[in-house]
Amino acid sequence: NNLINLLKTQKGERYLQPRLGLNLRNLLFEPITTDTQDEIESEIILAISTWLPFVKIQQLQVSLTGDDGYERNKLKIDLTFSLTELPNMLDSIQIEI
Repeated sequence: NNLINLLKTQKGERYLQPRLGLNLRNLLFEPITTDTQDEIESEIILAISTWLPFVKIQQLQVSLTGDDGYERNKLKIDLTFSLTELPNMLDSIQIEI
């Protein structure tokens, strides 16, 4: 739950912790290129290492979910991770923004 909340929180949204979260919503209306996807992945990795250092990312994939209309500006994040205390136990989450 902590990981999902971190990824869905916009920077500045959390009272007294303005640096908590990511600026993913700002990137939704930018042209999604490989550079943009790399920027999103880097921002996710930095936020997780800063706010949830006990989470180890195993696999991270950022992609668009559709090609037209409403679906075009939807971002899909697939994240597979483990906890540093339980490195052999993998879990995954999928988020659409």
